[in-house]
Amino acid sequence: MLDSFSLSYYYWPTVGTHAPGVRLEFPAVLTCGGHPMETDPVAVVAAQVDAYNARDLDRFLECYSPDAVIEDGSGQVLMRGREAMRPVYGQLFAESPELHCEIRQRIRVGPYVVDEEAITGFHLAGFPTEVHAAAVYRVEGDRIVHVRGLM
Repeated sequence: MLDSFSLSYYYWPTVGTHAPGVRLEFPAVLTCGGHPMETDPVAVVAAQVDAYNARDLDRFLECYSPDAVIEDGSGQVLMRGREAMRPVYGQLFAESPELHCEIRQRIRVGPYVVDEEAITGFHLAGFPTEVHAAAVYRVEGDRIVHVRGLM
């Protein structure tokens, strides 16, 4: 059982220490994809995967900060910002009607979420139609700010 300090630190590390038994409540003000959710990096990434699987471009991009950085496994920047992501993911979603990402494993370490992903129905020039990948997401607030994709 977590005491109130552990609980407050886990959910909101900048709050500070509190006496045992003090109940802290925070409103669900985060809106990735237009849907309120708790301040949890896993919830942000899960909303992004749901939007990806629905091929809902606007909802997908809403999960990212306006200046999000997408990198490959070696750290090469592939896209910087939502507007750079829009044409790439717009084309992918339009050309991949059976696109689906299955999360095989997910772990969270602080603001990081690491997903092992099995992607099928992927139709984008230069990529196979089935992709086994890992994605390391860094979440700040209610948005993904950085992704490193490993394939």
